[in-house]
Amino acid sequence: MGRPFAIIGFSMFASLFFICALGITCAYAVLAVSGVVLLIFLILPRLRQHKAVILSAAAVLLAGVLFCVHFHCFYRPCEKYFEKPVRICASLKDYPTYKYDKYYLELKVIEVDGKKVTPFGIRMSTNEIADAEPGDTIRFSTTLYSAGSDTKFYRLNYISKGIYASCFSSEEPIVEKSAHNKSVSEVLAGYRHAIVLSLQRLMPGENAALASAVLIGDKSYISTDSLEAITAAGISHIICVSGLHLSILGFAVIRLFGALKVSRRVKYLAAGAFIVFFMALCGFSNSVVRAGLMFLVYIAAELLLAEPDSLNSLGFAACIILLNPFSAGNIGFIFSFLATFSIITLGTKLTAHFKQKWEISKQPRFKVIIFGLFEILLISLVVNAFCLPFSVLIFNKIGLMSIVANVLILPFATVLLITSGLSAVFGLFHYVVADIAAYPAAFIASSLCRYILIICRFLAKLPLANISAASPIWLVMCVIWLIGIGLACLLYRKKSALRIIAAVMAVMFAAGIGFQVYTTANKVSVTVHSLGSQVCITLNSGKEFIVIDAGNHAFTYNKVKDSLFAANKEKIDYFFITAAANNQSGKAGKILASFPVSECYVPQSDNLLLSEETADSTRFYQTDYACVQTKNGVNISYYALKFSAVHIAYENQSVLFLNRAGADISILPRQMQHFDYLIVCANTNNSFKKMKTNAIIEIRNERDTAHEADLQQVCKSYYATDALEDIRITLGKNKSIIGSTNEWQQ
Repeated sequence: MGRPFAIIGFSMFASLFFICALGITCAYAVLAVSGVVLLIFLILPRLRQHKAVILSAAAVLLAGVLFCVHFHCFYRPCEKYFEKPVRICASLKDYPTYKYDKYYLELKVIEVDGKKVTPFGIRMSTNEIADAEPGDTIRFSTTLYSAGSDTKFYRLNYISKGIYASCFSSEEPIVEKSAHNKSVSEVLAGYRHAIVLSLQRLMPGENAALASAVLIGDKSYISTDSLEAITAAGISHIICVSGLHLSILGFAVIRLFGALKVSRRVKYLAAGAFIVFFMALCGFSNSVVRAGLMFLVYIAAELLLAEPDSLNSLGFAACIILLNPFSAGNIGFIFSFLATFSIITLGTKLTAHFKQKWEISKQPRFKVIIFGLFEILLISLVVNAFCLPFSVLIFNKIGLMSIVANVLILPFATVLLITSGLSAVFGLFHYVVADIAAYPAAFIASSLCRYILIICRFLAKLPLANISAASPIWLVMCVIWLIGIGLACLLYRKKSALRIIAAVMAVMFAAGIGFQVYTTANKVSVTVHSLGSQVCITLNSGKEFIVIDAGNHAFTYNKVKDSLFAANKEKIDYFFITAAANNQSGKAGKILASFPVSECYVPQSDNLLLSEETADSTRFYQTDYACVQTKNGVNISYYALKFSAVHIAYENQSVLFLNRAGADISILPRQMQHFDYLIVCANTNNSFKKMKTNAIIEIRNERDTAHEADLQQVCKSYYATDALEDIRITLGKNKSIIGSTNEWQQ
């Protein structure tokens, strides 16, 4: 058993990943099973010799214990403050950032309603914020909600960082300047901010934002469009500090001290000290800690004249990081771990094989450069193959442009990182001599940033940049991809084996197509996007994409864009805006300006002239009543006279949306008065208590327990939506399904 840390680390990661994905009930099951297995192997003499199994079972048991302790001792106590109006006193952890027309602050809560609490992290958004620095005290009134409610992995991404709740404050928070000495983390936050300001002084805004992200992982200043382009191109790893960055900077320090002719011990100790400082400067994110610990293990091996073991180092890093068990659900750590594992196990072996086969060491220099590009291509293929199922599971998408992007961008990563670092350091000193060194480095870094953004924006527009994997067929395809890549790498010399692999893949692909057709035929998906007290509804019928209302929220555009992507659609066929258009005109206008819209309906009384914001190809209807039948047989009735309502009917199933709670539905046209699901803003009134419906969905900020108990007596299911929560209704022939799209830890 030569790799104990690898066994422990991999066992903990695998078990905690499934626990994070499936919830606390899974943790109890893992505890029971691993405990029984460990007990059996320890009691029976014949089984005691299987030390690897015993060690793995003990690691899984430890993982279950850690998760239960963190869940019940740290996360669960915070839930009692959720969905209630509270008065918060908190300490600012980092400088505020500005996005989506709001300020975002990461805070450590100290008091709730004047009472001291065990500190926990929250993320607050606000319209206005006075000048604030890390360590300052912030006081405000708000309602707390569970953080990151879009999907369970986005929620876990926040929880792994200790941010358990999110909130919005419409009032300007009270800022009290810190009177005590700043902590180490607050000082480091100041250094990070100074580096960003230094780069902003030397480069244009967008280039400086990318340079900051590449150098220290600070993505706060990258515009939404640029961030989306980088993600779509599949090179998010270049702005997430990890092994690539640490290896470049670490070996640069080693070479620098080597050029100074210092002793071997001093050279490696200096590199180790720099790595620790850089990890702290980047805020000890999971990906940078993983890379930093592996580099420190490498340095220790060099100092002790031992042979480093990459798998053991990766396992050791995982053991340390997973002491916070929620880290197994952190998206950055998941992909950093998988990418490193794939490179260690398969990538290095394949590159070594081709180096030996082609005798690269004896080839001319230009062939060595070409092989370097081929090596990047090969490693990218391996990493993508290993990460593909997790990309489908977490992001519901497949990106095929990352391989091309890596070949075009990674060769310049070393130069960009070094020049960005030199620009930031010299830019901190406002002297002529420093600027003489800073500006040339900044020019090179800025040019490379501009080049990267141009490449990313170009690749992001290509059809294969982002393919929705929300449907089962893409999951089947990614499994086929993995099987094919894995077996081909193992059996690449046997042509008969490759023929069998190709046949198996073809059969599985055909089965996946059949399953896709069977599961999606004659289905209509209605997704209710709660936006605080407002709502946006998207409807995908297979042939058409429909949007109802825009909601008065900055996230409306993102909700519509993500829904279009998940449906593999590029345009909106029908856009219905209710009488609340005067409260959502800015959001509706952005949707009209951003996406092709075939038909747009607004009330007759609307005087906002939204038609001026539509494209020439958009048919604009200003009416109080309309009936539309789509190509897929969905009947939509639009009413906007005394109040606004939209009725959706498909295959004997129907949904009614009311934008006002106190509506009298008896005045609606007869076909709109019958529905299986009711979506209404704020509380429903007593008139609905006489109707037996499948479900009532209320869009509101605050919960009313007595009201909810009353409604549960008259409908099969009741949903009072959380902030930014999604609820999906699937309508089909004679049956329908409803459920939250982001359940976690149920």
